[in-house]
Amino acid sequence: MQTLLWYNKLIFYVEEAMDMSEREALALIGRRRRQILVHSCIYYVFGDSLVSDETWTAWALELEQMQKEYPDAAGKAPYAAAFLNFDHSTGYDLPLRDAAVMSRALQLLRMKDRRQKEALA
Repeated sequence: MQTLLWYNKLIFYVEEAMDMSEREALALIGRRRRQILVHSCIYYVFGDSLVSDETWTAWALELEQMQKEYPDAAGKAPYAAAFLNFDHSTGYDLPLRDAAVMSRALQLLRMKDRRQKEALA
C-alpha cells in the first residue's frame, strides 16, 4: 500500500511500512540515510548532482515517515544521532564530510565521469 504525500506542489507516493518487520525497517532506514548523506555530500560539498530533487525529497520523506513509525529501528540504524531531528527540508546539516560518505560520493562521481567520457568516445 502507498501513502500519498504532498510537498512543494509535488506529489510523492511513499510505501507504507505497516507490514514491515523491525529488521526490514532497520535495513531500509540505514539505506535511506546513506543515500541521503551521500547525495547531499555530492550536492553540498562537490557542487554536483546525480539524482533529481524529486528523488532526494521522496527518499527524505520516506525516511522521515520510517523514523516515526519505527523509532527503535531508527535508534539502532547507522548515523542515528545525525538523523535524530531530521526532516526532509535539507541535508545541509548532516555529517557530509564523514570519511565513508565522502568515499562513496567520490566513487559515484568518478563513475559518472567515466560514463560521460565513454559516451563521448
